[in-house]
Amino acid sequence: SDPVIVGFVASAPKIVLIRAVGPTLATFGVPGVNTDPKLDVFEGDKLLATNDDWGVLGSSEFTLADKIFITSGVGAFPLAAGSFDATVLVTIKGATTVTVKGSRGELGAVLVEVYDIPDSLLSGLSIAKASNSPEYRLAREQEVKSLWSAAALQKLTANNSPLRK
Repeated sequence: SDPVIVGFVASAPKIVLIRAVGPTLATFGVPGVNTDPKLDVFEGDKLLATNDDWGVLGSSEFTLADKIFITSGVGAFPLAAGSFDATVLVTIKGATTVTVKGSRGELGAVLVEVYDIPDSLLSGLSIAKASNSPEYRLAREQEVKSLWSAAALQKLTANNSPLRK
């Protein structure tokens, strides 16, 4: 029940992608994964960002399409639409601490990743957003599909369907 705690230091303000991958690890054959990790990013005592499910925006200024675009750009493996993995794009400076725990106290394997986002990729994100590039449009389409899938699943489980636990 103890959280995973990861610390690192940035020598200058930097935008990073931080991921807590649990459910998606099962697709790689990892047994006993944390089925719903929650990710919190701190600078000292100050909470910078939090995320429970990667398709939900959480406390970041970046959209889901931004996350998809950056994830692809850094070469990270994709997360399934509607999965309960957690991700944030956040600006850090100095000593940073990441804590990961099950959102409802779940235990299990979780992979914590921190990606340093190259300035060229951030410039590409700004250009892609401004020009509505094919890559950014694809990310926006994936965002819409993910949100639609999550909403449909929520509606099905709320209406006493066989999917309800």
